[in-house]
Amino acid sequence: MFNHRFDSQTPASMLRSFLEVVNPPLIKGTAEATGSINTWEMKVSKLKGRYGQSLSPELQTAIFVGMLPKEFQDLVLQRGAFGSSIEYEDTRDYVLNVALQRSQLRKPGDKETGINY
Repeated sequence: MFNHRFDSQTPASMLRSFLEVVNPPLIKGTAEATGSINTWEMKVSKLKGRYGQSLSPELQTAIFVGMLPKEFQDLVLQRGAFGSSIEYEDTRDYVLNVALQRSQLRKPGDKETGINY
């Protein structure tokens, strides 16, 4: 009851929520992809749950691709150019799988670190 009583759903707070969803921070690398995507999806859910506002699937996909690093954007666009689906859930799953594969390839002892175990 306390939370409901002081839940300020003002136009300004709705605008702030919209801006957090449509202008997410750019993901700089593979390591932060999963966390950043999950944070953004929570903001999208909050917008829908709190204000009853949702993004169209096409707009959600476009914003999602826009927050990705350039190399991931290229992968998604190439995949879509060859007839694969570019729906949000499929695109998200594809990006998360690529990020997971790349993070598993980069372990200590990698050529990048110069240390061999």
